[in-house]
Amino acid sequence: MINWAQLKQLEEDLGPGDTADVISLFLTEVEEAIQELYAIPPDDGPKIAATLHFLKGCASNLGFEAFADNCARGEKQAENGQVADVSVAVVDQIYRGSKLLLLKEFTANLSAEC
Repeated sequence: MINWAQLKQLEEDLGPGDTADVISLFLTEVEEAIQELYAIPPDDGPKIAATLHFLKGCASNLGFEAFADNCARGEKQAENGQVADVSVAVVDQIYRGSKLLLLKEFTANLSAEC
């Protein structure tokens, strides 16, 4: 679900304090984008695809692999006119599961080893 090695590398590059700031910004931006997804009209495939593309990039940068993969799938579906197959609720659910894991395990998996 989360690529811990990628997050460890980020912490080594930035230091614990800056990594926490990046994670905080990530969480804020992703939650805002997910709320935007809920508000996009279901027939606006290009806007849905663009928002999922943004989320995919954010998720990839922080090692949220399952979330990034889900966003990539939804992006392709929206681009191919299969907007009805994109579930914002599933995108949100995968993000929230990843976020809970990150918040629970961040200190144990990162700071203690760096």
